[in-house]
Amino acid sequence: MAGSFGTVLRDHRLAASLTQEALAERAAMSATAIAALERGRRSPRLSTIRQLAKALDLDSDQLAVLSRAASVRDEGAPAAEPLDLAPPRDSAAVRAEPAPHTPAAARTAPLPAVIDRRWRTRFVGRTAEFDALHRAWSRRDRFVPVVGEAGIGKTRLVAELACTLHEAEAVTIGWGRSSEEPLGAFAPWVELLRPLVAYGDRDTLARALADCGEIARLLPEIDTVIGPLPPPVRADESTEQRRLFEAVAAVLKTVAPALVVLDDLHWADDATIALLAFLVRDSTLRNVVFVVTAREHELDQRVAGRLSDAARHAAMSRVHVTGLDDVALAALVADVAGAPPDAQALTSIRGTTDGNPFFVEELTLHLIDSGVVVDEGAHVALRAAANVGVPERVRETVARRLMSLPKDTTDLLAAGAVIGREFEVPLALEASGLDGVHLVDAVDDALLSGLVLEAGPGALSFAHALVRDGVTESFSMTRRAAIHRRVAEALERSTAYHELPAARLAHHWTAAATIDPSVSATAAMWSVRAGDAALASAAADEAIARYAEASALWERTTYGHADALVRLGVALQRRGRADEADARFREATHLALALADAELQARAAIGLGARYPFWEIDPERVDALEAALSALPDDDLQFRPTLMAMLVAQLVLGFSPEQARRRDELAAAVCEIVVDPKTSAATLLQLGDARIYNCIEDAATLDRVARTLARVADEANDLRVLAAARFAQALSALDQADMPELRTAVDHYGEIAERVVESRERAQAAMMRATIALIHGDYDDAAVKSEAALEFGRAAGDPNAELVGYAQGLLRAVDLGQARDVLPLLLATDDYSAIASFAAGTALIAAFAGEHDVAAEGVARFVADGLAGLPRGADWLAPVAFLAHTCSLIGGVEHAPVLLDALETPDRTVRVGPLIGWWGPVAHHRGTLLALCGRYDEALAQLHTALEIEVRMDARPFVARTHAAIAGVVARIESPQSAACTSAATQARATAKSLGAPGVSEEVEGLLARAGL
Repeated sequence: MAGSFGTVLRDHRLAASLTQEALAERAAMSATAIAALERGRRSPRLSTIRQLAKALDLDSDQLAVLSRAASVRDEGAPAAEPLDLAPPRDSAAVRAEPAPHTPAAARTAPLPAVIDRRWRTRFVGRTAEFDALHRAWSRRDRFVPVVGEAGIGKTRLVAELACTLHEAEAVTIGWGRSSEEPLGAFAPWVELLRPLVAYGDRDTLARALADCGEIARLLPEIDTVIGPLPPPVRADESTEQRRLFEAVAAVLKTVAPALVVLDDLHWADDATIALLAFLVRDSTLRNVVFVVTAREHELDQRVAGRLSDAARHAAMSRVHVTGLDDVALAALVADVAGAPPDAQALTSIRGTTDGNPFFVEELTLHLIDSGVVVDEGAHVALRAAANVGVPERVRETVARRLMSLPKDTTDLLAAGAVIGREFEVPLALEASGLDGVHLVDAVDDALLSGLVLEAGPGALSFAHALVRDGVTESFSMTRRAAIHRRVAEALERSTAYHELPAARLAHHWTAAATIDPSVSATAAMWSVRAGDAALASAAADEAIARYAEASALWERTTYGHADALVRLGVALQRRGRADEADARFREATHLALALADAELQARAAIGLGARYPFWEIDPERVDALEAALSALPDDDLQFRPTLMAMLVAQLVLGFSPEQARRRDELAAAVCEIVVDPKTSAATLLQLGDARIYNCIEDAATLDRVARTLARVADEANDLRVLAAARFAQALSALDQADMPELRTAVDHYGEIAERVVESRERAQAAMMRATIALIHGDYDDAAVKSEAALEFGRAAGDPNAELVGYAQGLLRAVDLGQARDVLPLLLATDDYSAIASFAAGTALIAAFAGEHDVAAEGVARFVADGLAGLPRGADWLAPVAFLAHTCSLIGGVEHAPVLLDALETPDRTVRVGPLIGWWGPVAHHRGTLLALCGRYDEALAQLHTALEIEVRMDARPFVARTHAAIAGVVARIESPQSAACTSAATQARATAKSLGAPGVSEEVEGLLARAGL
């Protein structure tokens, strides 16, 4: 045979009856590379010639002819000795390539494209690391981090394991890679899950995901695969995230046994890490092993800490990958260069690369291309390599190689580098401006350069992230920005609008905007959409980043900037960053006023109004809500009801008559809306989490509204509103002294809190249970649950957590005889003096402590203005009941009439705040006040009514108090020696004794002593 290399190669291929595709498969190359070589557009390297000779089974003479045709040797050079190109089977330093993949079981997805390909070199060395990985799989160690520096071979090592397991054991392989550029929350998981779902058993998946509609947040196309799923639950951030994670776990269970690989974890977003940690901890995934690769020095310490914490809950094996030893290094250089290196070459390459396989390959190729290394038969001789540095100069190496490529190829690679480490060829075609004719040649040249590999049909991947970096940095910022814009425009043209990848488009448009401000608005729009998608996927941190990006892109005086600020504030609130959220809402409010945009102003005001401490009224928040309300039309039902409900919450502690009148007016308006059967479900859902219980005074009405809310929330799968409805039901049940209903509502709320897995909800659930324990007189249990509520509240960043825990602690202190100890602390602080129930409670504790003058002064301050300005609704009762109790202890008969008029609902009980505590039936306090006024028959009737309620609720502390009060009244009506009086006194003492509560016992004995008992 004679002729050009392409002609000789084609003749050998045809003689072997091989197509270009078949030869490419044998030679571990691409068919396009074979075509380029046969057309004579590229000259092959020595390593390429030897790969082809091995694939064609050429003898030494045929190999010499092929080499001469490529002008690799002088025409007069003697034929080379036959070369054994097969991996040395007896050496642990080199692992043979796996045999062609055999078909896996029908249920098993094929190997991911990223690893189901031929590598350009053999898999050398790594015997110990491979065996460690295989042992971890055999033991089903849940979590296996594979760590090492960039280019050390982590991905190749795990890919070899994946191929082996897939072929030998039909193990399902899931593979996802994190990208250095932000492609949106959970991007690696989407890449990993999509093929598993596509190849999974439809019926099995449908059963597993029957209650997991959240999977659609990651895979919108899921309904076309397995049929319609229920809509994702709308709830708080943590609940939505947990349900999404459970849906992913459900998919993985259907494909087990499975090896799940997350490559380049050091670039992973927070949402990806959170999902990984959740799955590692999931003990039900018994036959799934999670392997991650990461650059140990680039792994964020916070992320590393979270993974270490997750690993404490599951078996973990860590594989550390270091540089190749000399035997493996020599084998790798030989594979690249076509012959083993001599000692000088090996020493120099090791000194420069420290055995890093990627750097070894790149350096060897560069030295061959630049003529520094020449083939001398059996060895590779090194002439000079002092000017090549790795890793600092690896980008320079890439740049040099780029310079040797045709312009079309560099244009393609530039576009690909902007798109990402792995890129779609059609997209790169549009972004580079190439036409179809030149594209094929550009792809061929790119593949032959070794800078990229085939990643699947129509997709290329840079050989390493550092290669991509080197390509990127070879071009100016202006050129990169122009390519980003062309990529974004191409994506918009090629994708249906509802399927557009928001995060990806946001990335490209934002990069384009750095050079071309005219596209900033477009970039901001896509950043907002990316933020919305992240928030819907329970990835608040990602949403915060995207909204912040959008706000920075918009001109500061535009609607878009203000809209992004409001969205950013909401995302910050969900992460508990309340101060930062308030700052964004304030800025958005000022801008909305300047723009005269009422809806925008309302949204910003609602954000501000969502936060308030119990101990003060914030004029700024009240003014913002009032201003927003005034700006809206009277018939608006989207924002007005929510603004009004939030104003009621802000004004509920108001003392001024003006505040009280405004509060009552707004509460009546909100109540009218929520009880109206014509009110839409959308309005109710908007109102559901706006503390509407502050607006409804009647307990039966509150119960009816709460049940309606629960139904609407359940239909909408909105756990936030459902939690609010159950909370309102609990308040109504306690107000109506319905203990069974209270327990049911609290249990339901607790179940939601556990499903939500959110600290604020858990805090409220714990405080509800602490209140029930306090009602029964189970003080130790109440203290434990109250402490749990405090810890959950602190974790949630609740500004009221300390106050709530403190308040219930004071109620326990009264019953436990600790009033004298806590009174000095109360008198020394003004922090909570504006809270009516706190101030009235201070007077009560003073009475229990024997400080009657302090107690009387406290009562007088309230009664002086006729109790004007006290909180509305059920919150009115707590301070009045505390004052009534104070008067009964100190004999404050002069204030009894005013307090009696205030206690007009004897069929209710006294709730302290939003389930902070409970202080007996209203009838008990009316009875003691009537007794003070000498109206004994009325007092006795009220006290017997109270006793029925207390017995029904098993409220033992108040059972003891009421028995003692009854004994005192009977002693005045009949005599201290009467049977009824003696019986009541006996029961009072017995009940108090059973409690083991010194404060209750002391109070009972004081009442009985005054009655002569």
